[in-house]
Amino acid sequence: MPADSKDQTLIVGRFGAAHGIRGWSVLISLTDPRDNLLSYAPLLINGPDGWRPMADVEFSRKGEKLLVRFAGNTDRTQAEALRGREIGLAAADLPAAEADEFYWRDLIGLRAQGPDGRVLGDVVDLLDTAAHAVLVIRPSMQVREASGTDGDVLVPFVEDFTGAIDLNAGTIDVDWPEFDDAVEGSAGGSVEDPAGGSVEN
Repeated sequence: MPADSKDQTLIVGRFGAAHGIRGWSVLISLTDPRDNLLSYAPLLINGPDGWRPMADVEFSRKGEKLLVRFAGNTDRTQAEALRGREIGLAAADLPAAEADEFYWRDLIGLRAQGPDGRVLGDVVDLLDTAAHAVLVIRPSMQVREASGTDGDVLVPFVEDFTGAIDLNAGTIDVDWPEFDDAVEGSAGGSVEDPAGGSVEN
């Protein structure tokens, strides 16, 4: 999730299908672990008039499912009307991350650099898989020209392929084989300068 504004509303979940006949909806959590959603406050709900406080709600569990219901909702029709509505949290209300932990929104926009410091591209998104998160890196112009491809590069966000993260500098170290040929192919050319332009090797 992007993080270009402290006033930004982050999407942390949404209402799923109606559950039962007493106004409950399946709560689809987009947090990891998913139970984190239950501890965030104040939650917001996105409706026709934009974001508004998600007040007077209760949560429950049914087996592996998380459930949510507004006070006063007592039937399935009311729950079905909420299906697909997004649940949000103001970025400023996120708890501080623990040491060596990062919110996804903090990683998007970082400049990926190789082991030798060469600029590889920018992190434009993250994907969630069963095994681990995956960085979506959009290669720099130099890397695209050297590799002959225009597509984004997917890099597992694991210790073997990613290293130091410096949020102040806006960088993340990446060591991924797919970048190797492009970096070697550009060894005698110009290297992108983070401030714009290029510098000669």
